[in-house]
Amino acid sequence: MRQFRSPISCLLLLGALAACAAPPPPAPLTASEAIGQAEAALKRGETDKAVAFLIEAADKGSVPAQLRLGEMYMTGDGVPVDRAEAEHWLAGPATAGEAEAQYSMGEMYDLGGMGVLQDRAKAMLWYRRAADQGLAKAQYKLAEIYRAGSAGPENDAVAITLYRRAAAKGDINAEAALGTLYEQGRGVPQDSRQAIEWFQRAAAGGNADAMLQISYIYSQGIGISTNATQGAIWLHRAASAGSEEAQRRLAISTLP
Repeated sequence: MRQFRSPISCLLLLGALAACAAPPPPAPLTASEAIGQAEAALKRGETDKAVAFLIEAADKGSVPAQLRLGEMYMTGDGVPVDRAEAEHWLAGPATAGEAEAQYSMGEMYDLGGMGVLQDRAKAMLWYRRAADQGLAKAQYKLAEIYRAGSAGPENDAVAITLYRRAAAKGDINAEAALGTLYEQGRGVPQDSRQAIEWFQRAAAGGNADAMLQISYIYSQGIGISTNATQGAIWLHRAASAGSEEAQRRLAISTLP
């Protein structure tokens, strides 16, 4: 006897057959694969996709992804600046001992704003943790706080020690700071030649302000004989390196 199937049972059968024929869903990406996809998306200028991939990797515990997201939200690199969101991604790696994350946390509290209250005491704490691990830029930032007394009494001795540690690793900002201290005789004996030496180290790394200071020392004869030629040479170097003050001085000097 011939059997007839209802339309509904036929549809169910066809659906079952289609499900069997369909390819299996793709396997979830590993954290490293998600980071690779994020980098590829960034090269294509697809920031939204990159952020989604980074979040996928970060949620799987990838410290590089967490750091990247924190830096992006900290600086506004392809996303709106949101320091509260940056803190969300940086807090875990920083607490776990990642020096770069600790530095970024310090910088976030140092600057404040964009969802985070400025707190120099917290900034100091995070900078110190990164500095204790030998991160030169954290040593420099911590020295700046001690020198300015922005989170307690000024302490030039501690600042100088930290500047020297950072300068020994080639931090040009620390080198320039030591030049300024020797130029002013603050915390160290006034010594223009030492100042020029430190400024020259910073200038070799491209620090335009250091170039300007060398120009000023030679032009004004601060602690050394006046040398207008060297003053002019370093003023032009500073201007070429992007110093707006040097550019302004050159513009004034060419006025009729």
